[in-house]
Amino acid sequence: MRAKFRLSDVKDIEELIYKLSEVGVSVADIYRQLAEGKEKNIEFYVEKDKVQAVSSAIKEFCQFEVVYEVQENKWIPFLLLGTLWLDNALLYVLLKLSFLSEDFNYFLSQIFGSSKLVAFVKGLVSLLAILVYYLGFIFARGTTPVGKVFGLKIEKDHIYAVVLFSLPLIAFYLLQFNQTFIRILGLFALSICVVMPFYLKDSVRG
Repeated sequence: MRAKFRLSDVKDIEELIYKLSEVGVSVADIYRQLAEGKEKNIEFYVEKDKVQAVSSAIKEFCQFEVVYEVQENKWIPFLLLGTLWLDNALLYVLLKLSFLSEDFNYFLSQIFGSSKLVAFVKGLVSLLAILVYYLGFIFARGTTPVGKVFGLKIEKDHIYAVVLFSLPLIAFYLLQFNQTFIRILGLFALSICVVMPFYLKDSVRG
């Protein structure tokens, strides 16, 4: 069971955020709410066993209301899995129009003479693009483009979520190699993509 804190009459926002971080509350979403001008209506979730510690930490800096809710996780892993593949399909299209396009390949071939070097640079740039894409969405918005459509909110374990969403395209890239070991790594990465949504089910709200 989780609990939602609704804050009001905040006296010292910086000290409040510092106290929250001390008791293990992720403050990234709070900063996002502040950036959106919601400083008078800040909300965040914690697990039930943290309610007492959080209440004690912030009682001097604001008024707050605690609302308990039972989170149903039955379909979250499957919804997260579907979101994962749709997001990666969308990102693949964007990459094909940019860093994996023939124009970009031609551009690199004019700089590097070796075709192997061109392929290496394309792979490296694409990998960085994938990581930056998901880092930006998950840390700044707490979701992905398709996740926003489905109403999914990643509330914690953001790093693990970035790893999960980045893995499918990386796995398919590894499967293109002829070396057995690298292809096994690709298959291993794909298997993680199937298992990890069940691990992250408590970090996502639908």
